[in-house]
Amino acid sequence: MTKTLQLTEHVGPAIDGDLASLVDKIMREKASEDKITDLKKQHEIPENCTTLSETTVNQGVWNNLDESARSTDLKFQKVQKNFVKGIVLIMTEVNKMMGNSGPQNAEDTVGSLMEGVLLLANANQVLNYRQREFTRRQLNANYRHLCSPSNPVTSLLFGDDLPKAVKDISDTNRLSSKFTKDSS
Repeated sequence: MTKTLQLTEHVGPAIDGDLASLVDKIMREKASEDKITDLKKQHEIPENCTTLSETTVNQGVWNNLDESARSTDLKFQKVQKNFVKGIVLIMTEVNKMMGNSGPQNAEDTVGSLMEGVLLLANANQVLNYRQREFTRRQLNANYRHLCSPSNPVTSLLFGDDLPKAVKDISDTNRLSSKFTKDSS
């Protein structure tokens, strides 16, 4: 019974330390848009994998959506595109390993797979920020700055030290109110 109620997620065996550090960096630091755009352009969807694409709204429904819904949908399509391109990279390397695409070079394979990890990590980061956007609406207006990109996402959406972030925002708001005119 204790095992089923365990609150922490099970973890697997450790991986190479340098690789783990690289993955941590990739997951937490945003890659440049140019790098992500270049990677997506370099890797085309195989012609016989028609399901590897972002999902779009049916035209008849799209035509009836308001601007806000269209904007949200386009943001999700952008995330999906990163997931799809990451999958394309992985599938391309699996295809090579199966002997279906010429000789393999371990260094090239590792490089391609890490590019796939980068695209998938970027999609995860964008989803984190979308999650913040939705949560932002529910926050007290004084604390919406928690959703700022300058407040890092960790394994927790608003960072590891929420009490400190809230205190900093409160202090800043208190100081700011001393410098601005009273609206009465």
